[in-house]
Amino acid sequence: MVENFHQLEARPRASWFATCDPGQPLGSGGGTAHALLAAWRASGHQDFYGWLAETRIILIHAGGQSRRLPAYAAVGKALMPIPVIRGSLGQSPDQALADIQASLCDELFDRAPDSLRVMIISGDALLRPNHWPNFLPSADVVCMGLRTDADTARHFGAFYVSHRTPDRLDFVLQKPPAEQTRQLANTHDCLLDTGMWLLSEAAIKTLLAKCGVDDPNDWTRLHEYDLYSDFGPALGASPTAPDEEVSALKAAVIPVFGQFMHFGTSRQLIESVTRMHDQTHHAAPLGFLTSARRRPSQHTQNTAFDRRSIFEDRAYWLENSFIPPTWTLKGDNVVTGLPFIESTIVLEAGICLDIAPIGEADFCVRPYGIDDAFKGAIAAADTHLLGRPIETWLTSRGLIVDDLGPATDIQSAHLFPVVPLQDLPTWIEWMTGPAPHEDLSDEWRRAKRLSANALLTEANASRIYAQRRELLVRSLTKMQENHRTSVLYSMDLERTAAILHAKAPNAELPQIPADESLVKQMNDRMFRSAFLRLQGSPDWERAESEAFAALRKAILDEMPKPEAPVCGVAHDQIVWGRSPLRFDLAGGWTDTPPYCLLNGGRVLNLAVNLNGQPPVQVFLRRSERKDILLRSIDLGTEQRLSGFAELSGNITEASEFSLAQAALTLAGFGPESGQSSLAEVLDHFGGGVEMSLLAAVPKGSGLGTSSILAATILAALSEFCRLEWTSADVLAKTMALEQILSTGGGWQDQAGGCLPGIKELETRPGLVQTPLCRWLPDRILGPDNANSVALLYYTGITRVAKSVLREIVRGMFLNSGPRLDTLRRIGENVDPAADAIQRNDWEALGKSVRRSWELNQQLDSGTNPPAVQAMLDQVEDYLLGAKLLGAGGGGFLLMIAKDREAAQRIRQTLTANPPSPKARFFDFNISPVGLEVTKS
Repeated sequence: MVENFHQLEARPRASWFATCDPGQPLGSGGGTAHALLAAWRASGHQDFYGWLAETRIILIHAGGQSRRLPAYAAVGKALMPIPVIRGSLGQSPDQALADIQASLCDELFDRAPDSLRVMIISGDALLRPNHWPNFLPSADVVCMGLRTDADTARHFGAFYVSHRTPDRLDFVLQKPPAEQTRQLANTHDCLLDTGMWLLSEAAIKTLLAKCGVDDPNDWTRLHEYDLYSDFGPALGASPTAPDEEVSALKAAVIPVFGQFMHFGTSRQLIESVTRMHDQTHHAAPLGFLTSARRRPSQHTQNTAFDRRSIFEDRAYWLENSFIPPTWTLKGDNVVTGLPFIESTIVLEAGICLDIAPIGEADFCVRPYGIDDAFKGAIAAADTHLLGRPIETWLTSRGLIVDDLGPATDIQSAHLFPVVPLQDLPTWIEWMTGPAPHEDLSDEWRRAKRLSANALLTEANASRIYAQRRELLVRSLTKMQENHRTSVLYSMDLERTAAILHAKAPNAELPQIPADESLVKQMNDRMFRSAFLRLQGSPDWERAESEAFAALRKAILDEMPKPEAPVCGVAHDQIVWGRSPLRFDLAGGWTDTPPYCLLNGGRVLNLAVNLNGQPPVQVFLRRSERKDILLRSIDLGTEQRLSGFAELSGNITEASEFSLAQAALTLAGFGPESGQSSLAEVLDHFGGGVEMSLLAAVPKGSGLGTSSILAATILAALSEFCRLEWTSADVLAKTMALEQILSTGGGWQDQAGGCLPGIKELETRPGLVQTPLCRWLPDRILGPDNANSVALLYYTGITRVAKSVLREIVRGMFLNSGPRLDTLRRIGENVDPAADAIQRNDWEALGKSVRRSWELNQQLDSGTNPPAVQAMLDQVEDYLLGAKLLGAGGGGFLLMIAKDREAAQRIRQTLTANPPSPKARFFDFNISPVGLEVTKS
């Protein structure tokens, strides 16, 4: 999380730099240039443009001169703490506005072409889009615009796009009169400038030159050049302030639908966070968010206070403060930085208080009114302090304007005394009370006093953050005690455990009652495990196992108790089940519990035959012997089972026949059938069972083989034993089977192989995951392109998915914010992939596959082994996109070539330089039937 004025942090697609330089106003081109060059210097890279070519930058103007938001003027608006929003998942208890902004920027960069290198956003605003566009255009300047009306546009910058050329910017106006926008409506769309701009290297070079920087090594001539009022109006096809160099840049505006929130004033701070609470909803059918309550417009974080101090129906922002129960806050109060002091204070409505630490021990008392603008001449009647003319405040305390020193503007007036801790109550009451005693006036004149400007540099940021961390840990303890009404278990528990351990390494986490919801039980055990792991306690593994066991039990409890099976075939009949495998194109991992149980899942995949045949096959027949014989054709092994102990007593993933054993148990051949022995079950069945299995594909292929084999066994057993399971039953029981084996896993493998063709699959939140299938046209990967432009290559480099699965599922249990963000983006990538298939757009399909691969690597960097990357580097020039198939980055690689000639070059290159002796190309075709079960 952000704690410094200047911060450079590695992110999945970019680095980002938050600047809080009081000498560079928010939004100024000089500020942009200064921050960008400072970020380069901090990186240690020798060449600016070389660094820019290698690194994508998110530049957040933190807004050093926060006149109308005094509470966070010392650190900048972008670094103000934002409380965890109820209804959200994975937010951090120590998050700042910049953290939320940067997460959105990462997502936008995912969709941007590589030519766009720098993203600039305003530190006092937050754009919350309903969704981002699938891909951004290639232009020198790309701006995000929010559709708006003429009355709103007159307060901001506005983009105008001609109806004839909607893909490019026509011109920019700053605070255009409403009537002008209405007159332009016949020919132009008006979009609000959200302050979110993306710039190419050419645009950056032009901007630097306009700021007086021709050589990035020489900043001596850096001067003011406003990004929004100078650079912006020079852009577009019909610029309002033409400039030869700037106007030559290609500019585009992307219309975005969503909410645009401001944090520029104290009142906006409360209102915007209230809107975030009101507009965030999360479906939680498993009781995830339970009965968590929220009081409208009342926001408290990192604060110790007694609710009796505040009025229930008033607005408040209380942060980083110890508020004694003897205080009374009457509403519209912003209180920040208050240390622990015993006192009795009444803050009238609209009165705010910021206590800024100065030096190593003192404090500056800064009271203000919630709507104070902190600008204007000291002697002017409309210049206010504490909501009334400053002259009134001075007069009531026996002071005059001359006592403020030589300053002419309230921002530079020496108003705020620096005092020791024990004197804070006296000074707070004297400065904020309606009828203060005059006996402190002389002391005020003699005291060291700071102006609002001076506080920007005099405040001790380290002490601000130290108190905030102390109060945060106290808050976390209280939140766990009040877990039924707090947001604790919806937060990023991985980050929360780290915060708690850093400040209270020996803390003991209280137990939650056993009757709490399933998801809360799982989250609590994994949270406990994360904390114990940081402590170095060996008990962390037990706590983690309990979390996985709770999930396993919940899924298995949904399965009906099996009854003793009845034979459904004649003595000489054979049941034959056969299935294709699956290629996952987009959405993989969103089908995995517990993520899909809480959010639902979305995937896009296709069922494929390899080398002309369905690779997974199962054969079942009756036998005269009263036992069960299992054979593996591809492994050349067999096993005979004659009792319950052999059938279900040792079912583990290590067993060659674990899938068959678990499936037979679900079909009623185990002790759950109510029979006393396997022999008795087989007597009732009418004979023994012979099962032969064939998986004609290398192990660890990444094509969903294990899950599809399990589903094929279950479907064959349904026919063999007259169980009459539907396809939905088979898919659900396959998921349960994997829980029996403790391998976990989701539902997309079995659904992808069992259901034919190319399809989009989606489930709703809940313990029962039944995919809704929407079939897509198969032309794009049909005979014209399969094996000639779309290539399937077995690398011979395999990776077992279980350890990967456990690590990622651990992050799901812990609501890991970065992982949840990536999972959400993985699910959102289904739409552009499906759209590409619908439109038969080969290039767009390649982009979607490439993005799937990039997102999978963000979730698990080990998905792309070095040997695979080295192989991809050989053929990168010929590819639109490629990805290893499967969750663990298995052995098969799907490549989308640019054209037939490029595909031929790929074949030649990899045939001549294979990554392993086993490497080879496979032919594939889309299966039109999916899972089939027939009887001879």
